[in-house]
Amino acid sequence: MRFEIPFSRIISLLAVAAALISPCIVRGGSIVFVQCGPPCDSQVPQPNSDYTGVATGNYQTLGLRSDGTVVAWGFCGKQSCEIPAPNSGFTAIACGDAFNLFLREGGVIDVTGNPDYAPTNVPEPNSGYVTIAAGLLHAVALRPNGSIEAWGFCGFGVPHVPAPNADWVAIAAAAIPAWA
Repeated sequence: MRFEIPFSRIISLLAVAAALISPCIVRGGSIVFVQCGPPCDSQVPQPNSDYTGVATGNYQTLGLRSDGTVVAWGFCGKQSCEIPAPNSGFTAIACGDAFNLFLREGGVIDVTGNPDYAPTNVPEPNSGYVTIAAGLLHAVALRPNGSIEAWGFCGFGVPHVPAPNADWVAIAAAAIPAWA
């Protein structure tokens, strides 16, 4: 499937997220494009404003608002639309297949979703993380010292972080392997 966006609309994009069937775009604080195949609900929760980030899984979408709260929508099977309490203080979000990662102020990671699929065993100490990424069934997080933590299942067993595990500045996660 191919999506075309006119260049004039790209200039002010704030965030873009894409998964298997649910791409999503934030512009000017509003969700301006959501494409979600069945059985997904592509209705953006109202009010459609103050979004600073977005993340999409295979069927679910998370929106991060400027006040640190998160909203979820889409096909919420497999517990993929649960938001940890209290719904405040979030700084980043990421979606896997049937799970979500939430980064709180102070760098604590919360995980929600189906426990059969969600990589819930966040490496200790669960604090001080600076960014997060979610793959199909695995998660990746970056610490302030430039080291990476990876956990869950990546298709070939436990995710592997290449040596030396230092001086990383960004992370991303794909369906199977994790990349730094």
